[in-house]
Amino acid sequence: MRGATILFVIVLQFLVGLSCHAQRCGFTGGRVPVSPIQELVPEDEIVIPVVVHIVWQQPEENIPDERVFSQIEALNEAFAAEHIPEGLVPNLFQPFITDTGIRFCLATRDPQGNPTTGIERRHTPLTIAPGGTKELHYTALGGLDAWDPDRYLNIWVTRFAGGITGTAAFPEEGPKEEDGVEVHYEFFGKGATPPYDRGITTVHEAGHWLGLIHPWGPADPTCDEDDGLDDTPLSDVTYQGECPFWLVFSCGTPDMSMNFMYYTDDACMAMFTPQQRDLMWATLNGPRSALKTSEGCAFTPVHADEVERQPLRLWPNPNAGIFWLDAAGGIEIEVYDLAGRLVERLSANGARAAVRHDLPQGIWMVVLRRDGRIVGRQRMSVVR
Repeated sequence: MRGATILFVIVLQFLVGLSCHAQRCGFTGGRVPVSPIQELVPEDEIVIPVVVHIVWQQPEENIPDERVFSQIEALNEAFAAEHIPEGLVPNLFQPFITDTGIRFCLATRDPQGNPTTGIERRHTPLTIAPGGTKELHYTALGGLDAWDPDRYLNIWVTRFAGGITGTAAFPEEGPKEEDGVEVHYEFFGKGATPPYDRGITTVHEAGHWLGLIHPWGPADPTCDEDDGLDDTPLSDVTYQGECPFWLVFSCGTPDMSMNFMYYTDDACMAMFTPQQRDLMWATLNGPRSALKTSEGCAFTPVHADEVERQPLRLWPNPNAGIFWLDAAGGIEIEVYDLAGRLVERLSANGARAAVRHDLPQGIWMVVLRRDGRIVGRQRMSVVR
């Protein structure tokens, strides 16, 4: 928080497990509601590296790369408050729509610094159970090991039993080997199974992973407690399986049912609030602060002297026609197909610049040059 020292204390509550019947979210962590965070100004932006572990039994569970790409896109749109359907958010709540400054990319470097697609797959003998399956997180037990959770957001995609769509580890909750998010394969990415077909299950669980709880509080819905944030109104309704296109009320006030931390259908979820943003940034300056220096999404420098310069970084990745580039000045951009043919030259003005392109859907190699010399390269996925 720009020089401020943030003391972020999390008091964990371990709650009785929620019913698994048609359960929107299997998250059972929580905290005692806190006073709203005051005078917190988030940093400009953070890009969180993501690794997706696909643990599958039947072929339909081994979802294609395109679904993974679309999920990263959905995360970035949600956390940037982009593409909100007109009329979805009532005028009363329009001033609270917030760009969180948090972005996500598929990892381009693994924990050893080697190039990666950010996607792992494993056919498993596991009998998949409801969200929270311990074995899912361990290669030796039939799952896939987490990458260093101080440097990556680990997402496990698999089949859940019992109707749970997703679950997440709260900051500093449970063993680090199991830290991350789990999502039922049917509800991962865009074009998934309705009514959770727009990638919002992962958005909701990423909110938990960054410290948010449900607006009605850490336990079952009641007007006696909430999430401790003033700009998410008191509520005792989850809106599980509902999609209200009008103001709805509980606890004597309008409910922000379109908030990503409700249980509303994907088509009716649209926003985070300023205080939710601030709480997530408190997490990023507290228990998840190591993510701020992760190089999981960095370009791979090809000369030793480039390591000493400002990190090379391109995000979002995947993207749909525009990306941002972080690099020291004097950079030229070339795009090659996977056969090594030059297909386009792009320009970036300034150290942090928006770069627009007309590349079709697919995977491309982006090469950076400085003074004619190649200084970095990265694969980039385009989703149309």
